[in-house]
Amino acid sequence: METALYEHPAIREAVVPPMPDELLGNRLRAVITADDPRSLTREEVLNHCRRRLSAYIVLDVVEFCEALPRTSTGKVDRAELAEQVR
Repeated sequence: METALYEHPAIREAVVPPMPDELLGNRLRAVITADDPRSLTREEVLNHCRRRLSAYIVLDVVEFCEALPRTSTGKVDRAELAEQVR
């Protein structure tokens, strides 16, 4: 999933952290930083993924942010992203 997102020329960084769902277990959620966030839309990201991925793996939620949270070592803080939806 993240590999497909990185293939989009306007996406700078992308992470797909788990998003708990009572019925499905987890839903697919992407958190994205873009080179120009005003020019990239949720629908464009979804269409991009639909062209590259099977239908069952297309995102449920697309969120844009200015910067992804980082750990003290500079890696993306996936735990922080997972906590943001609880």
